[in-house]
Amino acid sequence: MAVSLLQPIFVLQLCIPEAANVSVELCINDGGGSRRRIFLSSAHKETSATPLHARVPLSSLPRGEWFNLCIDLNTLVPNLFRGQQFKSVEGITLGGSCRLRRVYTLKTKPGTSGVPASYVIPHFAAQKIIVIPAVEGNDDDAQGDVNEGHLSIDKPSHVAFGAKIPIPDHVLKARMSSRNSDPSITTSGN
Repeated sequence: MAVSLLQPIFVLQLCIPEAANVSVELCINDGGGSRRRIFLSSAHKETSATPLHARVPLSSLPRGEWFNLCIDLNTLVPNLFRGQQFKSVEGITLGGSCRLRRVYTLKTKPGTSGVPASYVIPHFAAQKIIVIPAVEGNDDDAQGDVNEGHLSIDKPSHVAFGAKIPIPDHVLKARMSSRNSDPSITTSGN
């Protein structure tokens, strides 16, 4: 069943126990009509992406307290899938050990006013809001933690199991050293 959520800020109100992992899978449609999956997990160590799937770490989430996890899909989708724009959320899967109070969407990031009054977590003086990707500076700087470990388009790649993946650095170095030592191999463009 597709949910077709159009607003770009996806918010989960969570409480994660100590030493527990949590994961969120979002199935989205982009502006080109392609369906893509974004896996956000506290078990992931670095960001990685293929043309249809991406993994994003949820590091440093608070434990044992309620917080609002805001996922900015207008920023996240273009950073993970080059040149694509967010259109809608079609599916949601939440995994792991956590307490979930509410799931909702917003048109804009919660600013200084925080979350809407009807969505405030009761009995708490401070409303903790965590935005993914974390944007440093102003909103025009659409860079964040997502670009760490991002796959570069300029990096040589090959197709494996139906997905375009980058060639590891140690393989590239081995290829370059073998080309330099063998005079019969020539490269074009230099």
